[in-house]
Amino acid sequence: MLVALDSNTSTVVIEEAETLNKLSARVVGPHRFDWLPAGLVADGDGEHLWASTIWLKEMATPRRDSEIWAADFEAMVSYAMRKGWANPDTGMVRIHIEPVSAANG
Repeated sequence: MLVALDSNTSTVVIEEAETLNKLSARVVGPHRFDWLPAGLVADGDGEHLWASTIWLKEMATPRRDSEIWAADFEAMVSYAMRKGWANPDTGMVRIHIEPVSAANG
């Protein structure tokens, strides 16, 4: 799953929602995050974001309506929990921001 952010247009879309063995973010434009929607929070280190698992599911339409997808999503979150990349108290999961080359962004 890829959280694609464009800070030039203040938009976020979920790409590759069916790929649940990887969770990352790509930012086009400057890494300023004062515009993020509710459910998505900048970590402060410039390399990670935190996303609400509820927000991720809502953004992953229409995949979220599949029982198989939902089970795979929960498995991804469980894996993140075991690795320390999720907070069970807040329901947030940590997302690494992938670098974007000048040619791609």
